[in-house]
Amino acid sequence: MLVKKSPLILKNFLLLRQTIEFIPPTSKDIVNVQELTDSYPVDIDFVIQDVQKPLYQIFVKIEVNISNHKLPGYSIFSEGAGVFEFDESVVSTDKEKGNFLYFSGVPICINSLRSIISNVTSHAPFGKYTLPSIDVNELLKDKGVIIPKQTPKSKPESKSKP
Repeated sequence: MLVKKSPLILKNFLLLRQTIEFIPPTSKDIVNVQELTDSYPVDIDFVIQDVQKPLYQIFVKIEVNISNHKLPGYSIFSEGAGVFEFDESVVSTDKEKGNFLYFSGVPICINSLRSIISNVTSHAPFGKYTLPSIDVNELLKDKGVIIPKQTPKSKPESKSKP
């Protein structure tokens, strides 16, 4: 099936900061590595900026198992920025741009960091860590993002001749 290209164009994704720490477990800490890594707390934050129009920047920060009492295994901090622009012939309103940035741009950036984290940890003692799937709607709601629902465009009324 041929796909329709999005008017949101990813120009570049930049890794800004990455730290991965391995906290050695004791023999009693590990029963199942997968269960342990699945229990890691994951925190994601993001900011969208349009300071260099026509380019938009989305900064995303992911923290995995970052706390004062880290679980054994991985503790990961990853921060990156996606640089986007729009095909202005397709998208024209700020509302449309916002929808694309929030519902497409943020997940693109999260997935870019997910890939980097997975690649780096594939060489670590517990093997590859894959960031769990994220409920983007819940993430946006927690961030306080309010995207108004789009109403269907009304068709112009046809004028009939008397």
